[in-house]
Amino acid sequence: MKDQEQQLLDEIYKGCQMGLDALKEMIPKVDSKDLAADLNEHQKDLLELQNKALKAASSKKNAVKSPGTMEKLMVKGSTKLQTMVRSTPSHFADMLIKGSNMGITTIQKFLNDASDVKDEIKKLAKQFIQLEQANIEKMKPYL
Repeated sequence: MKDQEQQLLDEIYKGCQMGLDALKEMIPKVDSKDLAADLNEHQKDLLELQNKALKAASSKKNAVKSPGTMEKLMVKGSTKLQTMVRSTPSHFADMLIKGSNMGITTIQKFLNDASDVKDEIKKLAKQFIQLEQANIEKMKPYL
């Protein structure tokens, strides 16, 4: 597997994992049934896409890199702190929109530089971007 392909798969996997980690902290604190349903759906979609990235890497006899311990701790700690301060649907939506935008930006940068990446992996990256864009649209009414 080419280096750019592995990097892009790593970033897709890590982006999904960071979103999953944040949602794991948020969902139990959400009072709104509608918001909780949307978060659970997004969690399911992230897990599905993450598994596709894992499968793409393993079919090429490679493993994907998970987020580092520091990245995980920062996401978990930041999410806990921010939800302790304010736990309104608006605040949750704002946090998720910011996280989705960060994920989109990261993956788009890798896509822009991905001259030697197969179409199947570019497709996964585009799916990640579409998933996060759809999440942003779902969160806007909660603001």
